[in-house]
Amino acid sequence: MQETDATFTPTWDVLTESVQSLVVAWEQSVPDLRDFVPDVALALQSLVLVELVKTDLAYRWQKGLGQLLEAYQTQYPELGAELPCDLILHEYYVRTKHDPQVSVEDYYERFPAQKEALTRLLDKTEVVVSTALVTATAPQGSAPPIQVGDEVAGFEVVQELGRGAFAQVFLARQPTMQRWVALKVSPEQGAEPQTLALLDHPHIVRVFDQHLLPERGLRLMYMQCILGGTLAGVIEQVTSVPPEQRAGGLVLAAVDGAMNRVGQAPWGDEWRRRQWAELSWVTVVARWGMQLAGALAYAQQQGVLHRDVKPANILLGADGTPYLADFNISYASPVVGATPAAYFGGSLAYMSPEQLAAANPYDPWQPEQLDGRSDLYALAVVLWEVLYGERPFVETGLAKDWITMLNQRWQQRQQVPPVPPAAAELGMGAQELTWVLQSCLAPERELRPVNGQDLARQLSLCLRPQTFRFLRSQPSPWQRWSLLIFALAALLPHALAGWFNYVCNWREIISHLAGATAAWERLALMVNSIAYPLGLVALLLTVWPTVRAMGQIPPPSERVGIRLRSLGIGQVVAGIGLLEWGLAAVVYPVGLAALVPDFPAQALVQFVLSLALCGLVAAAYPFFFCSSYVLRVVYPRLIPPLPEPAEAARCEQLQRWAGVYLFLAGMVAPGSVGLLVWSGLNDPWLLGVVSGVGLLGFGLAFVLYRGLQEDLQALISVSASLLPGLEQI
Repeated sequence: MQETDATFTPTWDVLTESVQSLVVAWEQSVPDLRDFVPDVALALQSLVLVELVKTDLAYRWQKGLGQLLEAYQTQYPELGAELPCDLILHEYYVRTKHDPQVSVEDYYERFPAQKEALTRLLDKTEVVVSTALVTATAPQGSAPPIQVGDEVAGFEVVQELGRGAFAQVFLARQPTMQRWVALKVSPEQGAEPQTLALLDHPHIVRVFDQHLLPERGLRLMYMQCILGGTLAGVIEQVTSVPPEQRAGGLVLAAVDGAMNRVGQAPWGDEWRRRQWAELSWVTVVARWGMQLAGALAYAQQQGVLHRDVKPANILLGADGTPYLADFNISYASPVVGATPAAYFGGSLAYMSPEQLAAANPYDPWQPEQLDGRSDLYALAVVLWEVLYGERPFVETGLAKDWITMLNQRWQQRQQVPPVPPAAAELGMGAQELTWVLQSCLAPERELRPVNGQDLARQLSLCLRPQTFRFLRSQPSPWQRWSLLIFALAALLPHALAGWFNYVCNWREIISHLAGATAAWERLALMVNSIAYPLGLVALLLTVWPTVRAMGQIPPPSERVGIRLRSLGIGQVVAGIGLLEWGLAAVVYPVGLAALVPDFPAQALVQFVLSLALCGLVAAAYPFFFCSSYVLRVVYPRLIPPLPEPAEAARCEQLQRWAGVYLFLAGMVAPGSVGLLVWSGLNDPWLLGVVSGVGLLGFGLAFVLYRGLQEDLQALISVSASLLPGLEQI
């Protein structure tokens, strides 16, 4: 469904108006093209004349009045001696529809200077973007268009809602069903009803049915009646309000105005209106983006591409809900006989680089190579325009022909637009929202969100700027030292535990027993020569895949698996420490009892308890150090894509284990002091040091625990939620 889009460039407006006027004139008699060339800049006049010739060619050959391009050059010398290749190509395809015997060699002889280009172009799909102006400008035949007040096919036509190059849209009443519908009148061509019949989504305009008028060459399509205007009307409001004053009230003003223009009462829910009015502009744009990205994701799952996402094709309900409309030039792969080339088109200002390339007959890109990321690019341009009141790409000067215009716009899109200064005035979340839109505007589609659902989830983060900044944090200078940091995080707590083991066991037990020193040293040499190398190897095997991934960022498809493994690093390192000290708690007492006669039983118990406490130190603190480093430095480096639902389960598991390890860290200080006192050690200085170090360690563990819980909850909220914010406000 289209209406006049106030955001169209003047070039497009002039072209459309001139070609439409020529089509209307052709329904009456053979027109003179000079009558339709506007009084504008010479560059635009040349561009318009070429498009008029294309339209005139189609009508002449259709009516048996075929004329070659050389005749146009004689009539209109301003075309120049060297015609644009797209115009030559257009004549070739128009003629082949009426005369299958047309020879390519004939064109090589007529236009030898363009032979090489024509050879290359004839391998390209036959539809050029500008031919959309020719094929669907007005209904075929000489019958008058539908008028307000008509009764047609059981509908009472009440009011015209909008018109565009493809169709007229009316507000109509269907007495048999006692309902109001939007009645779209278009030429009897295209697969839009079949396309829309595939779609059933809360943010896509619902099509009820269609009715053909073969005697008039028309199709009537009646659909859900959405009367709140389009995003084009909202953009008009945005441009008149300073950035710092933009809020949800702008939407109400635009929607109410549109409702009044069609004689409908504005939305009357005062409580919901107040909620809308209080929304920040960033929240409004982010939520609209989430809803529309979800609609595009759904359409893509059904095999449907829109390919003309722009403000005029996004309707608003009375309550501000956005609806994606006008799949008139979409490509639906399941529709029999439909090909991308047959429906290729769209508005230049919103086209992705690859869509512009596919429109360019000189470029090897083909329309069937486009995918959903092209629609997401167009949606990002729309959202940028709604957010800032201007498009991300500044329009260049007039081009002499379509090919030059396409090339200019393609070149513009080879750079991601910078963040506008107005972002600072729009308030919290504007910077984050702009970053997401910039990711959608990447020249290479591989760098964009993979689909609409991915984009919707990224936009949802803009409503939680702290979570967004956590996930999108810049590379840390510490990441180059990751292997060393993991090693220190694991080994330093072991060193602390070793010091405690020395204080508690060597000074108080071993040094006082005859023959115990030699046995202790033998056992220590055996245990340490085995445990530490094995522990280091296990640590390296655990962290190396993650460290390597940080240095050589893997493709997005591999990052989820690496992130899942990285989330378990803290638990694995803690498990290694707990296992090694647990084995030591068995080996030392058993070995000492075997090697030292009459080894005191209380001393054996003290050995077991002290080594168990060392195990708590070697498990709890490495867990918090490694897990915190992973979440703050490693994890953001491996995004995108955003966290998957499987990661939510891992994060929830990690949250529970964090509570367990915090409890273990809390047991270290009282357990250590209690063991020293129980063993008969009454040195106040030593007890003070042990208790102080234990309390300091627990305080550090608690701080890391709080940060860990916040980070994990942020990941859970992103990965486990479907599309937060899609609910109506």
